[in-house]
Amino acid sequence: MDTIHILQKTYEDLYLARIPLIDFLQKRLPVVSSQWIKDCVERVIFKDENLSLKQKEKLNKSRKDITQLDIFYLIKILLDDKNWNSLQELFPEDSYYFIQDNRDLYFKIQEIRCNVMHPSFTDYSYEDSLEWEKSIISFVNIFSPDKKLYDYRKEYHNKEKEKLLQIITDKVITPAINSEKLTEEFKLNIRNTKERLENQTTAEGIIAFFTDALDSLQGQEIGKTLESKDLDSFEKIKPIIFAEYYK
Repeated sequence: MDTIHILQKTYEDLYLARIPLIDFLQKRLPVVSSQWIKDCVERVIFKDENLSLKQKEKLNKSRKDITQLDIFYLIKILLDDKNWNSLQELFPEDSYYFIQDNRDLYFKIQEIRCNVMHPSFTDYSYEDSLEWEKSIISFVNIFSPDKKLYDYRKEYHNKEKEKLLQIITDKVITPAINSEKLTEEFKLNIRNTKERLENQTTAEGIIAFFTDALDSLQGQEIGKTLESKDLDSFEKIKPIIFAEYYK
């Protein structure tokens, strides 16, 4: 696994690891303060004097909705001394979240996030990837004992896949199947293509179709036929699919 794929995979895992932490904070911080966004969130993320103007602008847009915050700042909110002490006092039953081993792991996740967002010129190894993944799994297990990182990955990938598939269905497959200008044999090819897309387990599989299958001779012929009947082809909506995927 090369460095770029290690960073991409870890970035996705960190993005998903936010979900149970967000749930934890949203349930508890309103008890800490009736103005918790101001007192527990804004107070923490804007007291960093090292923030660049661009970072401040980005944080300013997401400060009212913590679901938009990066995991680094979510953990920063949790680790803030005032928030940390208030949570311990108000939720004594939550003592497990505040033990030293878990606190150390929170700092470790922040460190991993910084490595991913600001990678060094040194290539990362497969062993690095495994170590990071192990830490992120442990982090998720703290805040979500019943739902594992794998479950969040599967749910996320299926959601992304379905989003892309819906665009393809609405713009190409359904118009082609309902068209009176195409033969039944050609429509069967379209249905088979839809089945192939539905069998993909991830959004990456959908993207692979657009980068590989469309370059085949059959893919090119299907595209030409669709466009000759004034219908959108898979090739024509490729920029839309890529824009949605990389968004």
